Amino acid sequence: MRVGFTTESPVGTPVDPEAVAAVHQAATFLEQNGFEVEEIEVPTDGRALIDSYYLMNEVETAAMFDQVEASLGRAVTVDDMEPLTWALYRTGRHISAATYSNALAAWDQAGYQMATLHEAYPLVLTPTTAMTAPRIDQTMVSEAQLDQMRDIDALFALKALLDAGMVPTKRIRFIFGTDEEILWRGIAKYNEKEAPIDMGFSPDPEFPLTYAEKGLQQAYLIGPGTDLFALHMDNAMNAVPGKADYDGPKLTEVKAALDQHGFEYEDHGTSITVLGKSVHAMNAPQGVNAVLRLCIALDDVFDFAPLDLIGKCFLEDATGQNLLGKVADESGQLTFNISSFEVSPKETRLQIDLRIPVTIDREQLVAQLSKRVQKYGLTYKHFDYLAPLYVPKESKLVQTLMKVYQDATGDLKAEPQISGGATFARTMHNCVAFGGMLPGVPDYMHQANEQWPLDSMAKTMEIYAVALKQLCFE
Repeated sequence: MRVGFTTESPVGTPVDPEAVAAVHQAATFLEQNGFEVEEIEVPTDGRALIDSYYLMNEVETAAMFDQVEASLGRAVTVDDMEPLTWALYRTGRHISAATYSNALAAWDQAGYQMATLHEAYPLVLTPTTAMTAPRIDQTMVSEAQLDQMRDIDALFALKALLDAGMVPTKRIRFIFGTDEEILWRGIAKYNEKEAPIDMGFSPDPEFPLTYAEKGLQQAYLIGPGTDLFALHMDNAMNAVPGKADYDGPKLTEVKAALDQHGFEYEDHGTSITVLGKSVHAMNAPQGVNAVLRLCIALDDVFDFAPLDLIGKCFLEDATGQNLLGKVADESGQLTFNISSFEVSPKETRLQIDLRIPVTIDREQLVAQLSKRVQKYGLTYKHFDYLAPLYVPKESKLVQTLMKVYQDATGDLKAEPQISGGATFARTMHNCVAFGGMLPGVPDYMHQANEQWPLDSMAKTMEIYAVALKQLCFE
């Protein structure tokens, strides 16, 4: 029997390394037991299916409440249901029959595509979920949901001002990005079609204020493959990987190399999981990169040029100094995160994330990097670049927001900050990152169990209300 497998998310979102490893382990087990196993691409458009699902759900919710109204003998109101159900109901009442029919047709088409796929592959393996299941005592909130909470803070701050009878003296725009963790295509399209702002702030990620952000370069290093071993370590570019799995040849030698380096790992018998500490890529030196540690050990065991880049040059230096020399200015030192190392018989592919100091010439840096990695049989391939952010500390915008924050918190020692992170602020003219996390609040961003205390949300809302009042109502 032919078995197909994929580790890709149907909607293009990151998949937890543990889920990826589970699929690979199942595929290996089946292959060892005589099945014909092949990596495949699932033909359906997952994002389109999600959109059509919600559309159908909205229509069906509206139809359900038509029946409820008939039973009650009155119209339903927002007090009869949860806010999300009310939103679905109200939206569904404005969707045409033709639009609903097209959504049903999309699912029929997806069913046909999957039926055709299963004719060739009776069994298809995929990750069950994008993330491993949380413990029952964990509160799981994604980074995207935290961003939405910060946006809601700003929205309710404005609503409080309007409810108080105030009238803005400036046009106020709330601009929502839809792919903040990937390529920022929504904001790019907005900037193409709309007039630029005069000033603004992005509620991300923390107080007091970020007036400068390093340039962000994401890329691949690509080289030849090998039959010596295989690696499947595909992780998000903007995070230091906290785990790295290996179940290939010479496992005993690899474990001995890890022991010699003092690297921590879990031994599962026929596989191992190297352990590290996951942090955001902008703070890469504060993390422990499990992918690098595994590659250092593998380089002790296998003779393979791309591994030499890690094992004999880069090592665990998350500033890239071993490879490029010291790269720094007043905004800090370069951070260099290698998040993925994929090896197959056809290709080797590393995934890198660079946070480049504000005044450093990016083109010269890339040229230097391209030349250095050639020694290891690798070629540099551009993926995405975000130019740095810089708004002078003496500007009216920075001075106004800093005073609002200091008056609200009493933190008179606070100074405007420089960051290696990337916020939507850098996409707009005269825009800074302002809030919404207050000092002393536990930071769970880009980590397991992301969360935000309600009292901190309320304080942030208060700060945003005063900031909007001073910038837009006076």
